[in-house]
Amino acid sequence: MKKIFFLFFILLSTTSNAEDIPNKNDVGMRKVRGVIVSTEKVEASRKGGPGPVIIGIPAVDIGTLIIDGIFNTRTNYSAFPIYQVKVSDAITLNIGTHESLKSGDCVLVWYDDKMGENPDLSMPGQAGIEKNDACN
Repeated sequence: MKKIFFLFFILLSTTSNAEDIPNKNDVGMRKVRGVIVSTEKVEASRKGGPGPVIIGIPAVDIGTLIIDGIFNTRTNYSAFPIYQVKVSDAITLNIGTHESLKSGDCVLVWYDDKMGENPDLSMPGQAGIEKNDACN
């Protein structure tokens, strides 16, 4: 039984997260600098349907609620901001991230070069973003 739990935790730790930010130093990453001009907020979304089944046995009900809380079994996605980053007069990128930034911040944005000059990067994990001091 201990081997099963050990294997489960190893597999859980090696799975990738859909919101894993790409490494800015990877080959094929496009890096651009810009200024945050505005921010939108995407609220958390819950899947429809009933919550966890409560059967009236306290130990089982508590376990069910704990599992639901840990694994967020009914959450589609958590809340996150989408930053509009002005890269040039012609290009403003939408960047979805869980980073905390504000309007006027100079930022470095990186994403897969194959996505082109003006991609929509509004879902977390599609691009990386960090404060930067090199804006003009």
